[in-house]
Amino acid sequence: MHNQTKQKLADSLRSILETKPLDKVTINDLTRSCGVNRQTFYYHFHDIYDLIDWIYSTETERAVPSISDCNNQLDRLIEIMKLMQKNKNLLLQTSHSHFKQHLQRILLNNSAQVIYCICDEATGGKLNSADREFIASFYKYAITGTLLEWINRGMSEEPADIVNRMNLLLHGNIRDAAIRFARNH
Repeated sequence: MHNQTKQKLADSLRSILETKPLDKVTINDLTRSCGVNRQTFYYHFHDIYDLIDWIYSTETERAVPSISDCNNQLDRLIEIMKLMQKNKNLLLQTSHSHFKQHLQRILLNNSAQVIYCICDEATGGKLNSADREFIASFYKYAITGTLLEWINRGMSEEPADIVNRMNLLLHGNIRDAAIRFARNH
């Protein structure tokens, strides 16, 4: 029942976004749309940011199983981008609202997770946390910037094309950087 209510609120948000910009959506709009009271909303979520976080993380978990093999992180990124296309309206609404920084934070966190995996695999987990974080910080901005630009252009390019182009730029760079950093200490 807990997740059903959350899903009901998420579906209401998607429905409302068909006719109303995200910046204008209120908690009252959501609760009225799905027939629950404000207290129920606040039982499940702190605010609309929290609801959007839940939507993004739940959708990603459902559609893209966790891939522990770091060699398949490019495939994982392609699947995430396909999921983003399926949620195009929500993403476009988010990217053109005061929630934009929130979307950017989510993309940065997800990009960092991919990079952590590559660093850990390349060094057998022997990279110190400060260097691992530095490498992730450097590369996550390139990946996130590329994804935000893709979103702003309407997500018309195929995810595989974007990821393949990123791979041409980054192939081996993250892994090699992690190995160099690990050797330096």
